[in-house]
Amino acid sequence: MDDIKGIKQEDQEKCGQFRVLEFLSYFIFAVGPLVGNAVLVLLSTISSDFMTNPTTILIAIPSFMFPFAFIQLFSGAISDVYGRVPVILGGLVAFAAGLSLTVLSTSIEIFALANFVSGIGFGFVNPVILALLSDCAIPKDIPKRIGIASALASFSVGFGPFIAGYMIVLGWQTYYLMFLILVSFSITAFLVAYAILFTIL
Repeated sequence: MDDIKGIKQEDQEKCGQFRVLEFLSYFIFAVGPLVGNAVLVLLSTISSDFMTNPTTILIAIPSFMFPFAFIQLFSGAISDVYGRVPVILGGLVAFAAGLSLTVLSTSIEIFALANFVSGIGFGFVNPVILALLSDCAIPKDIPKRIGIASALASFSVGFGPFIAGYMIVLGWQTYYLMFLILVSFSITAFLVAYAILFTIL
């Protein structure tokens, strides 16, 4: 078995009991909205650094959302062919690259490009995480898992700006750096959890 996709029915209960992978998937799913909406609070600080109008910084939102929405049209299908985990990990690496570029941004153009890269990366993560949660669950648990993921995403839309507001005194880059570290940790943890899971199936 190359991936969790297509897991045998008799192994679904074991997989569903492996809570580390489940909780890690919830966290990763919440990261996108946590990062994507923080710019609303950081407008004045970022615009001051880039010496531009605060409203210009709002270009970061469509720069992230357009590729994010477009990639989701086919990322799920790609994961059907190449497997859930490779697609998620590839998306997380691209998302981390976008966060790195965000932290190092010195102009609005680089900042917009960084958000574009992040949007592409998370477009490969968002729908595939949901598919992974469904694949690795017995049928009766699937609605609960999807409900939890949806609730977390909705909560994160508002919680991200809240956190960013408190961290703004440390510099706007600090917020993105924090999530870069968390995403890097998540990539490692995801690989370890995936490896452990397949030793018990």
